[in-house]
Amino acid sequence: MYKTDSDNEVHGCIGSMVEMAQIKRTIAHMEADIEFHQNQIRLFEKFLQVQQSLLKNLEFDYSDSNEENQVSDV
Repeated sequence: MYKTDSDNEVHGCIGSMVEMAQIKRTIAHMEADIEFHQNQIRLFEKFLQVQQSLLKNLEFDYSDSNEENQVSDV
């Protein structure tokens, strides 16, 4: 059976198209992963800020109560 050059070109073209589709799919997944992780980072940053604020308030309240106790002991 005789294969023409056009048969080889079609197979090569299809192979290239499949390879490009796989690469595009990989890129799309990576972009989605990046977006997900960026959202996670924003959530963690907000949580960190809330926790830092709570700690600062507790430290302030603790230092105020210690000062009041020292004054009343005198």
